[in-house]
Amino acid sequence: MSDDLLLTFNAGSSTVEVGVFEATAAGGRRVAKGDFRWASA
Repeated sequence: MSDDLLLTFNAGSSTVEVGVFEATAAGGRRVAKGDFRWASA
């Protein structure tokens, strides 16, 4: 794994998706992903 990482966020109406990518000379490679969900009250 390199020291160059990129953190992304994609906000939707009820979730926020998060991605972590490693930057390499050949392009990017996803290292991790996840999401946060919340219910309306």
